[in-house]
Amino acid sequence: TNRSLAVSGNTTLTTVCWNSCIACATNNYTLTFRVDMTNQTVDANGVQLVGSFQGWDPVSTPMTYLGYGIYEYAIILLEGRGIQYKYLNGNDFGMSETVPMECGVDDLDGGFNRLHTVGAGDETILVCFNECDACAGCTDPLAAEYNPFAGMDDGSCATPLVYGCTYADAMNYNG
Repeated sequence: TNRSLAVSGNTTLTTVCWNSCIACATNNYTLTFRVDMTNQTVDANGVQLVGSFQGWDPVSTPMTYLGYGIYEYAIILLEGRGIQYKYLNGNDFGMSETVPMECGVDDLDGGFNRLHTVGAGDETILVCFNECDACAGCTDPLAAEYNPFAGMDDGSCATPLVYGCTYADAMNYNG
């Protein structure tokens, strides 16, 4: 059927979804991007995130340093939205990552972009700069080299944690 309205003065109509009598559901979720820069020398201008969701602007989305070589940026996006993106080591495209073909889509300029479709819930994406997956590192929480962001163990867990006092003049000193 058709919609109808009897106007009797100034009227503001409510927004409704196509083929519906109610407002559209907004399924917006937080998408958190994390990139591991452990294997890179980070540019003085920091790490940037660029993509189709922000107009590929190399300076509008600087990432925040979390520690362990990890940089982060979070944004709220609509469920089902497909985005292309990549990371920059600095604030110009000359320092963009080289996204591997096996985890990228053609950027129509001889390279590849990362691709993600926003799911039904908050998400976090963690990758190593220039790689498809998280960087390898020490995954043993009982080792001094432990990295909570490591994707797989690389054999670097060499120093077991020793609990106790290391101050030589203390009564509970543990050599």
